[in-house]
Amino acid sequence: MKLLSVLILFLLLSACGDKSNTSQNIKIEGVFSSIDGKSRYVFDADGVVHFGSKKTEYHVIDNVIKFQFDGGMPVAFVKNADGSISFNGVEKFKKID
Repeated sequence: MKLLSVLILFLLLSACGDKSNTSQNIKIEGVFSSIDGKSRYVFDADGVVHFGSKKTEYHVIDNVIKFQFDGGMPVAFVKNADGSISFNGVEKFKKID
């Protein structure tokens, strides 16, 4: 009975752990192209995004992919349920590779 009480206590305490960092460790990988095929972003699993000759680090927090190229404005893509990503809720990029 004592062992069962300890086991239950352990399970309850382990469920209360800090999970705030779990979404920050998510990475995406692949080539995402705009619907018209004119723009492409390449996301590496090691946390780097490429756009033409530019590259920078990206971070994923709660399905939002954030990055900023040197001299550019901050960018935030939303990862959609269908696997695509969208920018400003208007421009959609589909995974092609």
